[in-house]
Amino acid sequence: MDLVPSKAISDALFIVGLFLFVFIVIDLAIAAFRYGISATSSNKGMRAGVMSMVEKQINSKDTILYDAGAGWGGLCFALSRKFNNPVVGLEGGLAPWLLALARQKAQNNTHVTFKRTNIHKVQYENGSIIVA
Repeated sequence: MDLVPSKAISDALFIVGLFLFVFIVIDLAIAAFRYGISATSSNKGMRAGVMSMVEKQINSKDTILYDAGAGWGGLCFALSRKFNNPVVGLEGGLAPWLLALARQKAQNNTHVTFKRTNIHKVQYENGSIIVA
């Protein structure tokens, strides 16, 4: 039995990978045009600053934390780990939202939810904290 994938399989995988790459690039470009800002990953320094600000503002375990422009979900998961509060990630782009949703399902994190929406049209709950 041949353990090396056949040329047809490797070609099919290449085409699927290329399609996914093109889909993600186009989706990110459309979202950047629609919302006026491109996707940017949060780095450790930025996350530490956000955590410090949230820590000063949070007043109960029921306080809902919103991440407006959640992207791939990294900040949402970090907020959930640190504060154990409900975290709602809001994202307009399809590709980042799908990946964040997949990460949430894979981690079985019940404190984090992701919604695909326009962050400018969301009705935020009173007493919630919004980070972006």
